[in-house]
Amino acid sequence: MLSLLLPHRDAHAGGAEFYTDGVQAGSASRIPNESSSLESILYALHAEERGRANLKALIDLSSATALPGRHTAQVVVSGNEEKALTLRRYSDLIDAPLWREVFMQLARDCGIACVDTRLADTMGARALFADRADRNDGLKRFTLSARTLSPERSVSYLGIADILNREGAVPRLDLPQVWRRMVFSLLTGAEDRGEKWLFYRTDLGWRLAKTHGFSPASGAARRLTVDGRRPLASLDDAVRLAPYFAMTLADAKASAQEMRRVLSFWEDRALELGADASEAEMLSPGFEAY
Repeated sequence: MLSLLLPHRDAHAGGAEFYTDGVQAGSASRIPNESSSLESILYALHAEERGRANLKALIDLSSATALPGRHTAQVVVSGNEEKALTLRRYSDLIDAPLWREVFMQLARDCGIACVDTRLADTMGARALFADRADRNDGLKRFTLSARTLSPERSVSYLGIADILNREGAVPRLDLPQVWRRMVFSLLTGAEDRGEKWLFYRTDLGWRLAKTHGFSPASGAARRLTVDGRRPLASLDDAVRLAPYFAMTLADAKASAQEMRRVLSFWEDRALELGADASEAEMLSPGFEAY
């Protein structure tokens, strides 16, 4: 239910709307504006982490909160469009906004369709703004995750391919994107979960939405498996799976080598964006495993 309702809230980003005897329940505050509210959101986030948030800070934070959880997702209005907002928390081991931008830039260079992102500074901290994958020209569209659409208990790469083969509008275009995202996660150690894979509905069936959340995996993160049981073993393993994703072996080999070439410059890209060298060293095993 939540996966269906939460992305399509009209009044603000705080969740599904509920009514009691015809009266709206809960907060009806508007989504805050980037230009006037970003600093107050950052202050409120850090105050809440320290357990020192007053009522105003909690209201500021809840007005921008889109989804619950340890890393709540914030949303702000920038110009005339809603943007997903990533801020660094005190508990983060790395600069999350910066590294998400690094991963998204690398993904684009690897031929992966990504939402537009923008890295900015506020109060001496970085903030990442990203287009919402469940919007089209500012209008909401019916969007569900692979976790919701998958009939299996655990989401897998072949399971995602099955969704597109079974009900996809243009599987020959979307399946190669699934393969590229699978390979990207393998070669970078990027976090990959079923809820990160979004699909939007068209008259002809489901389309794969642009990726919106590539980021380094935390120590407790689990990667998707190939088929619900076994993990992706190697780049050669990914190439062998290419026919399941509407790709020839030759195309897959060429694409894999090009992606590996692009990713060999990952550290240069990160340092250009201002990453700390110690954080790059911390994340290097994910880029060097394969």
